[in-house]
Amino acid sequence: MNRPVDPSIRPPIRGIIFDLDGTLVDSRRDIVSGVNRMRMERGLPALPENWVASHIGWGARNLVARCLLPRGSSTPSPLPDPHKPTDLEIDTALSDFRRHYDDCLLETTVPFPGIRELLAEGMHREVVMTVVSNKPERFCRKILAGLGLSDPFAWIAGSDTFAEKKPSPLPLLEMFKRMNVAPAEGVMTGDGSTDFDAARSAGCPIFMVTWGLSSLENIRKLNPDRIAAGADQLAAFLWGPGSI
Repeated sequence: MNRPVDPSIRPPIRGIIFDLDGTLVDSRRDIVSGVNRMRMERGLPALPENWVASHIGWGARNLVARCLLPRGSSTPSPLPDPHKPTDLEIDTALSDFRRHYDDCLLETTVPFPGIRELLAEGMHREVVMTVVSNKPERFCRKILAGLGLSDPFAWIAGSDTFAEKKPSPLPLLEMFKRMNVAPAEGVMTGDGSTDFDAARSAGCPIFMVTWGLSSLENIRKLNPDRIAAGADQLAAFLWGPGSI
């Protein structure tokens, strides 16, 4: 599917798939910390937070590959980098990054404002809610449990839960099967192009949020079905005005 779903003819929302980083939780600083601890082990200087954040969203392997070069990759994600490290170097660095990130993933990570209330309202309305992230499932579960946000979700999936990860539509389609919800009856909520591309290919509406890792300009260029500037506005799109 390559065009927006018309919300005026869409059935009531029966299931919601949420992205995690940049949508439900602000995890940016902890991810950057894990990357720079991996670099420090190699005698490399820390990279700026904004630079590292620009490579978040396409999976940990891509992130590590971009951040393993002495000054970082000069090629924007997700474009192929002709100067990327060897696969062995990336494998070793990825293992080190995950070890460091496991130690620091709850140091500064917090839910975005209004997210707790939005999820509570979803539970009250008995809407099936799930998470599909491009980070390993165990990290997703550890973060959500540590923040007390596990209960609202019927299923939690990461980059290693299914055979493919976003922007492939496979994780969304598999999750909709688990939810027993047709894609047209559900919605994907995310902040990045991988969420958008997965939703469009899966044939479900895509609601995008402006508080994550993508700029408002880039979000508008994607032309999602809805753009939410706050959790209250997202709730209004999902359940109607004044819902939280």
